[in-house]
Amino acid sequence: MSRFYRLLIVLLFCGTFVSYSQQRIYPDYNSSSGFELDSLDAYDPLVLDNLETLARVWGFVKYHHPAMADTTIHIDYELFGLLPRVVHAGKAERNRILSEWINELGAFEVDTTFQQELSAIDHILINDFSWVEDTVRLGSKLSQTLSDLRYAISKSNKYVWNEGVTIKLYDDPFPNYDYNHLYDAGYRLLILFRLWNAIDSYCPNRNITDTSWDKVLEKYIPRMILDKDSYILTQLELLSELNDTHASGPYSAIFGAKRAPVLGQLVEGRLFVTDTFDNQLLLPGDEITVIGGRSISEIISMARKYTAQSNESVLMRDAADYAFWTPKDSLNLVFQRNGQQYQIKIPSIKLSDYYAEKRKCEDSKVSFRMLNDSVSYIYAGTLQSEDAQQIYNAIKDTKTLIVDLRCYPRDYFTLYNFFAEYLIHIPQYPTKIYRPDWGCPGYFFRIDNPVFGKQMKTDPSNPGTWHNVENHNAYTGKIIILVDQTTQSAAEYFTMHLQSIPDAITVGSQTAGADGDIVLVTMPGYMNFYFSSVKVLYPDGTDTQRRGVRVDIEVRPSVDGIRNNRDEVLEYALQLATES
Repeated sequence: MSRFYRLLIVLLFCGTFVSYSQQRIYPDYNSSSGFELDSLDAYDPLVLDNLETLARVWGFVKYHHPAMADTTIHIDYELFGLLPRVVHAGKAERNRILSEWINELGAFEVDTTFQQELSAIDHILINDFSWVEDTVRLGSKLSQTLSDLRYAISKSNKYVWNEGVTIKLYDDPFPNYDYNHLYDAGYRLLILFRLWNAIDSYCPNRNITDTSWDKVLEKYIPRMILDKDSYILTQLELLSELNDTHASGPYSAIFGAKRAPVLGQLVEGRLFVTDTFDNQLLLPGDEITVIGGRSISEIISMARKYTAQSNESVLMRDAADYAFWTPKDSLNLVFQRNGQQYQIKIPSIKLSDYYAEKRKCEDSKVSFRMLNDSVSYIYAGTLQSEDAQQIYNAIKDTKTLIVDLRCYPRDYFTLYNFFAEYLIHIPQYPTKIYRPDWGCPGYFFRIDNPVFGKQMKTDPSNPGTWHNVENHNAYTGKIIILVDQTTQSAAEYFTMHLQSIPDAITVGSQTAGADGDIVLVTMPGYMNFYFSSVKVLYPDGTDTQRRGVRVDIEVRPSVDGIRNNRDEVLEYALQLATES
C-alpha cells in the first residue's frame, strides 16, 4: 500500500524525529497534575460529557497525529493542560479549544488512496471511529479535523510501533509514583483515558466485552472523580471490563502478596484440595468451606469483580488460586473431611516462592508414558527436544495417542516442531491470525503464519529453500486431545493445530479463551496491565477469544472424582481409545 511504502521510505532516509510545532514547554507535572475535581462534578452532565469527549479526542490524536513522532511532545502533559480548560466549558467553547489544540500540533497530509488499496488486503475492521463524524457533539470544524486525521500520513509514533506479530506501546511510567501515592484527579483520569484508548485502537476484542467498550468511559469517569482513596480497586475493576484472561494486573493489591502452599480446584462451586506440596495438615479431597474468614462464594465474587477472565470456566480456575493468597504470614482454613469439620492455620510463603515450587512440581511430570499396549500419552508441559525422536519411536505403532494440553507448553518450538514433524501427514493452515498495525488504529491485518507440517530443503546449503512436503511417515493412529480451563494461549494455539488432523477428538471442557500475543500498557507507578492483541481464528472464521477452542466431547471433574484423586478426563479418553 502506498501509505506503508511512503512510511518505509521516510524511516529509512529521514530518521524518525520531526518537529511539528514549536518546542513545548510544560509545567512540572511529575508530582501532581495540578487538577482536582469536586465530588459534585461526578454528577454534572456537562462535566461528564466534556471529559468523555476529551478522552476520545486526546486518545485519537495520540495514535493518529503525525506530531507524535516529535520527541518534545508529551501527550500526558498535553492532557493535564487541557483538563482545566475543557472540564467546565460549554460545548462550543470545548470544541473550539480542542480544534485549536490539534491545529497547534501542526499540519498533516491525508492519505487519499488508503481506502481503495485496502480492498486488496485481507483485513478486519474492529473500530471505524464513527464518532468523529458526530457534528452534533463535536461541531463541524472539529469533526472534519478528526475525520481528516483518521488517515493522516505518519512517519512514526513514539507511543506505539510494530514489534513481531503485534505492537508495542510506550507510556510514561511516572516512576516517582507507587501504589500508596494519592493520585489527584488528573492522574486518575489519565489512567482511565490511557487504557481505554489503547484498547479502543489496538485490541481486536474490543467488540466482544460484556460492557460495550463505548460505554466504559461513561461508566468509569464518575468513579475516577469520586474514588480518591480506592482508585487501585477501581483500576482493577476497569481492567476486568476487558473480559480477557490475558489482562492481568497487580492482583496482590487485592488478595495479598503471600500464599498458602496448597493447590485447589473449584468443582460445582465447592473448593477442594488437589495438592498439598507435602503439607501434612491437609489431604487431597479435603473440602475447604471458609478461607481467610471468607466463604467460597465471597472469594468467587471478589475474583469476578476485580480480575479479568474471558469466561466462567477460567473464573473458577483463578478464584481457586486467589483463595489461598493473603497479606498475612498465615492463613486460617475451615475444611471438611469424612463428614468432620476442622479448623487449622497454615503458614504462608511469598508468591514467587510458591510459584517456583509449583513449577518444580510441573517439571517433575513425565512427558511420555504408555497407558497400555496400544495407547500412548504425551504431557505437553514437559516435552523436551532431546526426547522427541525417542518418543516418536515409542508411539508410532500405537493405535491411539493422547496429547494432554491441560498445561502451558514448556518449550513452544519443541512442541510445534514435534507435532509438525511426526503427526501431520499433509501440511495445512489450521489458523487465521490478524495483527494490529501501529499506523492503522482499528484495523487488523492477516499475517502469513507458517504452514503446519513437515518441511525440507531443496538446497541444503541455502537456508531459504524450505518447502512443504507430504509426510508418509506421520503417525497414523487416532489422536485425542485433552483440554480444560488451564489450556490457555499457546496451549489453545497448539490444540487448534492438532484439531486440523483428520478424526482428531478433543475431550474436556471450556478453555481459557485467551490466545495470541499480548501487549503491555504501563500505568503510573509501573502498575502494568496486559491485553490480548492478536486475533486467532479457525480457518472458517470462528473466533476463539472468550469462548475457547472447540471441544468435541465435554467431560468435567466431579466432586466424587476430586475427592478420590481421579483424573476423569484422562479416564474418559482412555476408555474412548480402548473402545475404538
